[in-house]
Amino acid sequence: MESLEIIVAPEPRKRPGIAPLADWTLPGPDPAARITLYQVGRSFEFWATDAYAYRIDPDAGRIEMPDSSDDVVREQRLWASPLPYVSCTGETSRCTPRR
Repeated sequence: MESLEIIVAPEPRKRPGIAPLADWTLPGPDPAARITLYQVGRSFEFWATDAYAYRIDPDAGRIEMPDSSDDVVREQRLWASPLPYVSCTGETSRCTPRR
């Protein structure tokens, strides 16, 4: 069984300066809540409008989540990770959003 390490990021991330893989509205009562997914090298970053940035490193088995004063929203976004919406074949460098 593989383990997954979840840590709080040491500092806030800057949004990547590249086009996103996908962007979608989160389910729930707030239609402004969105997630944007980026692939940065062999890692992924997803940005939640209400919880900031999460970095997913599949090679290391690690997710970095933002420091936050709202632990409930941060945890909800963590477990709403966009990886189920991404289809990878072979190496993680060959990933595309599922439609």
